[in-house]
Amino acid sequence: TMLANFHPYKGKIDRMCIIDPGEVATVDEAVTLLQREIADGAVAFGEHYGEKLMFDDPKNLLLYEACEKVGLPVMFHIDQNKNMVEPGMERVDRVLKMFPACKIVAHAYWWRQLQNGSCDRQLREHPNLYADMSGHVVVQVLNRDRKYAREFLIRHQDKLLWATDEGWWSFADQNKQMNQHYTFLEELDLPAEVRHKIYRGNAEKVYGLKKEKP
Repeated sequence: TMLANFHPYKGKIDRMCIIDPGEVATVDEAVTLLQREIADGAVAFGEHYGEKLMFDDPKNLLLYEACEKVGLPVMFHIDQNKNMVEPGMERVDRVLKMFPACKIVAHAYWWRQLQNGSCDRQLREHPNLYADMSGHVVVQVLNRDRKYAREFLIRHQDKLLWATDEGWWSFADQNKQMNQHYTFLEELDLPAEVRHKIYRGNAEKVYGLKKEKP
């Protein structure tokens, strides 16, 4: 049903794909499914939920290996019961090192470790790590210190992807939606080049999207 709805808009909508941890038994099996998804228009793998699993659980590692083999970026979710990590996120470091050719995009509670320096460190140390700026958590943590937020965004301007994580659940409160995702970055007065990378350029690079014509 999803593919039938997607095909009339191919070229205007870019979609991801997903395999649940434990759904396949081998890397080869996952590769076969992912190759089929790529042929049907998938540009990335995600949002990856490792429900009730640690971030580096073998079931998750199998999926990362398969994505690296087929060249699909992975966008992962972290929270209190999905792809779980301890403070410092060493499990994330392990996965990033195991699959250096796989572009991996952080999301959700990954941002909650901004204050202990883990986010800054991981973006500096791992060339294959990027960060998705969607979700209310991102604005919450960055808004605590706008001077630091601006410096962080400029320092990692090649690694951050603007997004909203919005859907039908957010449409009832447009003011909240606008304040959280559409105005915050504008208020930081970022250089034009940095804004372009975060708003569009990095997504084109990570997901292989068509570049905007000059």
